[in-house]
Formats: sequence, structure tokens, C-alpha cells
Amino acid sequence: MTLTASSWEPVLRARTGVYVSAFVCMGLSVGLIGPLLPFIKARTRADANALSAWFACRGVGGFTGSLLGGAALDRTGGHRVVTASLLLLAFVVALVPSATSAEGLAVLFLLFDLAVGGLQSCNALMAWAHAGATSASLSAAAALNGLNAAFGVGTLLAPLLPLAVGDARWAWSARIVALLILPCAAFAHSISSPAHVAASPVAHASPHAAGTRRVLVVALTALFLLLVVGAETTLGAFLVLYTDSLPQRHAKAASSHAEGDVLTTAFWVSFTAGRLLMGVAASRAKPRNILAFELALLCASITLVIAAPASRSALYIGVLGCGLGLSGCFGGAVGQAAELTPLTGRVNGVFGAGAVTGVAMVQLTASQAAARWGNGGIMATVAAASYAAAAVMLGLWVLVPSARVASGAEHERGRLLEHVELGELDGGDGHGQRAASPPGKRRSSRDDEGDM
Repeated sequence: MTLTASSWEPVLRARTGVYVSAFVCMGLSVGLIGPLLPFIKARTRADANALSAWFACRGVGGFTGSLLGGAALDRTGGHRVVTASLLLLAFVVALVPSATSAEGLAVLFLLFDLAVGGLQSCNALMAWAHAGATSASLSAAAALNGLNAAFGVGTLLAPLLPLAVGDARWAWSARIVALLILPCAAFAHSISSPAHVAASPVAHASPHAAGTRRVLVVALTALFLLLVVGAETTLGAFLVLYTDSLPQRHAKAASSHAEGDVLTTAFWVSFTAGRLLMGVAASRAKPRNILAFELALLCASITLVIAAPASRSALYIGVLGCGLGLSGCFGGAVGQAAELTPLTGRVNGVFGAGAVTGVAMVQLTASQAAARWGNGGIMATVAAASYAAAAVMLGLWVLVPSARVASGAEHERGRLLEHVELGELDGGDGHGQRAASPPGKRRSSRDDEGDM
């Protein structure tokens, strides 16, 4: 089958729709846990130790799922990983309301984040899909910011489901989400996976230098994601606790639990809107420039909150600024990495594992700091993670100059697709056909199994 540029674009849109819908479903599932936690806790008669075990299982599941999903992405059809992860997620979400023991729920939470970790493969697939040469393609950073904004949309919508069905039928909110996931899984299974598109090798670089470069890019990007995702989730999770304690710590401060809820919502709205804005900006600016702006805004905003703890205006401006500053960091960092080194499934798995580890590490550090120094330690922990993230990214820019990199996708962008061989849309996931890719870009992900 031969595709022209005009017939290629529907394939690209379909693939983009798969990844966006998968991330909306993931956001709905993750965002539902908080509102349902009181009901789940009461049903299982769980104590504080059980809660700790649940979230420990989530951390282990997410870390393992990210690594396994990345490895599977390099060995099998990409959409098989997405389909399997969505089916597992639907199965677990449907079973969570039926759990009657803390131990059983711990197993379900482990499987839950195993599926969430597997869905991180959508980041690599989105970058591969948009590395082609069509007018409909976006830069990797723009596509990834838009993709992760879809997750934010899901988390914002999730709390509305329990409100809609009522407390007496709270279990139905989970079952509705599970039912919504199933068509998304079928959609992913029906569309071919994109071929892996790697960045061009660095000019005049020896194999040893290229290997060192790859290790630096992957390691420092994973560490950066650990810090920014940890700061993001910690700020969103602990804002209510922080604002509740302000009147006790500062006589001039005025706050309430309800205001903490409003501030938390404002943070996530700012964060989600920022991802959409950064997605637009990333189509016109380099990831490095966007990251520089984001990190400067983040550091300035968190400094404002710490410097003026008794000021309500400083608190709101600072928290909204943190939301905007954190919003484009994930997509920008992964998009930048895709330009600096081949974004294989394994590399994407390492990035996902770093992000999941950051959620656990930074939140644990914040809770320990709050226990030792009061709730002011929460914001100090977020600030430390933000400053450290800026330092890590600066180190990456110094050690791996972007001027030396030429992305193969960039050289092809803008060319028309006149003779692209493509199997049936449902034939790219190992059903006997090959996935489509732009001319000069057809490369199986198996070619990169040895890559980091």
C-alpha cells in the first residue's frame, strides 16, 4: 500500500489519539484513588501501617512497570504494551472497590502501578510517531507536553465521578472508569505502532564518546525527572497540610482547610494549563530554552513562597508560578533527550522509573522534614528539589552541548511522503505486517535492543 502525505496524516492522528486517550484514562484512574481512599480504608479496616504498605506497593509496581514496559517496547509491538497495560488497569480499577482486606488491596495497588508504569511507554511512542516528515508532525517536546497535559485533564475530572454517583454508590465511579478504559484498549490494539526513529549520531564522535554521552544524557535526565516529578506531586499532595499550619507558625497568616483545597485545585489547574501552553511553545522554541524559562520561574516562585510565608498574595502567586514552572519540565526534558540520544524503550523505561522513584523519595523526605521541623519543612523540601533540578539540568547543558547534535528527524521535517509502504492499520503490532514510518526513517526498535 502506498501513502501520500495527505493519507499519512490520518494515521498520525489516530496514533496520537491512542496515546492521548490512554493518558486520560491513566489520569482518571490515578486521580480517583484520593477521593475513594476514605471508603476503601473503611471497607478494609486499614490502619496507618496498611496505608504505608499500600503506597510502598505502588512505588514498587510503578518502578517495575516502567522498566518492564520499556524493555517490552524494544522487543514487541509498541501497541501491545499499551493494550496489555490498559487491560490490566481496567481489571484492577474494577476490582479495587471489592477488596475486603488490606493485604488484598496491597496486591491490587502493586498491579495498578505496574499498569501505570507500562503506560509510560506512550511517551516514547508519541516521540517516535511525531519524528516523521509530515506537516502534521510536532516536535517531540510539543507532542510530549500535550500528551502529559491529557493526564492532567484526567486527574482533574476524576474527583467529579464520586460526586456524580454519590457516597452510597461510590464503587460505581471505579467501575465507570474501568468501562471507559476498555474501548481505549481496543483502539490501541487496532492501530499500527510507529517505527523507532533515532537521532543522528554526533558528528566526529568516537563510539566511546557516543556511549559516554548517552550515559550522561540518560542518567542526568532521569535524575532531573526524579526531582521535578517529586516536587510536583509533593506540592500537590501536601499543600492543604502546609496551609493548615500557617496560622500556628505565623501570627499574621490567615488560612483554612477549605482555602488549602482551593489552592491545591488552583495549582493543578495552573499545572495542566501550563502543559498545554508549553506544548504550543515547544513547537516554536527549543526544549532547552523552554526548560530554562520553566526552571527560572519555578525557582523564583518557590523562593517567593518561602521568603514571605505570612503573605497570602505571595502564597497564591508562588503556588501558581510553581504550577506553571513545573508543567513543561517532564515533556521538555524527555523531548530534549530524544534530540540528544536515541529514545529507545529501555531509555524511556529508565525515565519512567526515575519519575516514580521521585514521587516516593521526595514525599517521604517532605513527611520526615515536617515531623522534625514542622510543616514548613514541606515547602523547604520542595524548594530543595527544585533548586537541585535546576542544577542537574545546568550540568547536563554544560557536559552535553546541544550545538553538537543534529536530529535526523529535523532534517526530514517538511518533506512530503510520496512512497511509504504501510501494512494494514491493525498489522503493525506483530500480526505479520510492518508498522509504517516516513521515508528514510524506517527502523525497527529491535535495531536498538543494545542501546541504553
